[in-house]
Amino acid sequence: MSGLVLDPSDAVVSNARVTVTSLDIGFVRSTITTAAGQFTVPVLPPGRYMLAIEHEGFARLEENDLNVTVGATTTLRLKLRPAGVTEIVQVTATVPNIDTSKTDQSTLIDRRQINDLPINGRRADQFALLAPGVTRDGRFGLLSYRGQSGVFNNFMIEGNDDNLAYFSEARGRTRSASNVSANAIREFQVTEGGFLPEFGRSAGGGINAVVRSGTNRMSGDAFYYFKNQGLNARDPLATINPDEKRSQFGGSFGGPLVRDKVFFFTNYDQQVRDYPLIIEDLSGVLTTGLPANPSSADLAAFSTGAATLRAKFPGGGPGHTIPRTNNQTLVLGKIDAVVTKSQMLSITYNFLYPAACGARATPATVVPGPRAGFGDREYGAWRLQVSLA
Repeated sequence: MSGLVLDPSDAVVSNARVTVTSLDIGFVRSTITTAAGQFTVPVLPPGRYMLAIEHEGFARLEENDLNVTVGATTTLRLKLRPAGVTEIVQVTATVPNIDTSKTDQSTLIDRRQINDLPINGRRADQFALLAPGVTRDGRFGLLSYRGQSGVFNNFMIEGNDDNLAYFSEARGRTRSASNVSANAIREFQVTEGGFLPEFGRSAGGGINAVVRSGTNRMSGDAFYYFKNQGLNARDPLATINPDEKRSQFGGSFGGPLVRDKVFFFTNYDQQVRDYPLIIEDLSGVLTTGLPANPSSADLAAFSTGAATLRAKFPGGGPGHTIPRTNNQTLVLGKIDAVVTKSQMLSITYNFLYPAACGARATPATVVPGPRAGFGDREYGAWRLQVSLA
């Protein structure tokens, strides 16, 4: 949060005390205006704030419900009035602040959008498609900024690296339903161009997300989403509509451990999905396809290969399904502590456990081998993140 403090004649006011108070967790930070009447209060957690300015000879000025968002600066231009008898000037209804210090091209996706807008799969980063110049890249949920390949992007969680360097994707990759629950994300910034060096390391764009935190008020929520065969349209290339079942459920809870000092936030998110892979003979090779002018050897080889494929498919041919599941569990816990008047400590632990059968890539032709062959996985992944700011 930064700004300029003026008197009624638009002259700058130096040595004024500026106090910023969080309306969510109660911590206070203060500073003094410079000789040019300017002030800066850096590294504030996203949330709602009250700002107060005091100087001898002027009435105390208070501005309430100031909103601080990730990756942005809340810039203010404040004018003090001459002091009256115990007078306090309170400003509660203001026009939205314009970040005059902003030099990048970025879009904020806030909690209301994440919570209220429909999405298939519950990957919060897919809301980046609301930003101009961002499109899908390929089949697996990668994002393309201004036509750049999806492997050139940068992902951050509360300013910390969240990239899986080996595959050049977000940690947890895009094959999982999500690597951090959408219910646990407070908001995120979609950086599209002209961003500062700390958001760089990419030829494309980036996402900088902030995890929700506990406040002085106990609060919780729960969700349940489902999808089944009755809600699905039949794939236009398929002759059957398989019996798919998908449930996504969980919730969060948070509050104070020590009021105005220590806060907790917990989140649980689980997906249970059974979606059989449809087997269709689109080229007709298993039913009518034959080599042109086959020799007896070609015909024998073709017949042997077709019989092998039929035997691998349930029911011996197209129009059937192969078992496929994609389940996962996410557990997140976060502790925020006010260490000093100028420092906060945040500790976040996120655990991902996906277990799937045949749930990876499904190209046009798939020949299942042992253990359903092309995508069994069952493993755990966790991340511990500590920040002091």
